[in-house]
Amino acid sequence: MGVTPAEIWPSRYFDENKQPIKRTVRNDLPNNPDIT
Repeated sequence: MGVTPAEIWPSRYFDENKQPIKRTVRNDLPNNPDIT
């Protein structure tokens, strides 16, 4: 597509070091233990 993940993904998918957080949209569910 000619765009980087940073351009198409919300900022919440990256940590403070701009590294992609390896999780899917479904991991945003409030009952998911992976959410910090």
